[in-house]
Amino acid sequence: MTGKKLIVGIVVFLLTVASATAKSTVRYEKWVNYRFGIHFDLLPGMTPGREPANADGRDFKTPNGDLTVTVYGENNVMPRSVRQQMNNSLSFAAKPTVISYRRVAKTWYVVSGYTGGMIFYERCIYHDQQYDTIQIVYPKKDAARFNPIAGHIAMSMRYKDVPPVNGEYLAGTDRE
Repeated sequence: MTGKKLIVGIVVFLLTVASATAKSTVRYEKWVNYRFGIHFDLLPGMTPGREPANADGRDFKTPNGDLTVTVYGENNVMPRSVRQQMNNSLSFAAKPTVISYRRVAKTWYVVSGYTGGMIFYERCIYHDQQYDTIQIVYPKKDAARFNPIAGHIAMSMRYKDVPPVNGEYLAGTDRE
């Protein structure tokens, strides 16, 4: 019995190490939106959609279109509380929508769930009278593959310290 437990323990350890190694091999590129002063990570090769005239955000898709990231900022001109902002965003969600996770704090919210065969994840940060939002959508069937990637991308969004690289800003940028 002890020998079996030892073997099971070794197998679990090796799977854990292999999983951590696989996750660490995912590479990301930084993208910057200068109008709202936010930056975030994307998978290499994601194609940006057309930039709107007001430079408030952009969509990005993987080459085969299975992962979509939308990032945008907006000034809080209404003015809305963080909870009101989340409810407003959800009012535009495709129907029917099943919310599986929702958390609201003083300066941010996170909401995720399912719409049809798609998973959606939205994170929004409130600061300096503006909301910065990142939305990520991908097929439920690819959840094992995209959940850790979506988590990384969503948590990489920052609204300050826009990073220069070698004195120049990254090629992947939105400029006013």
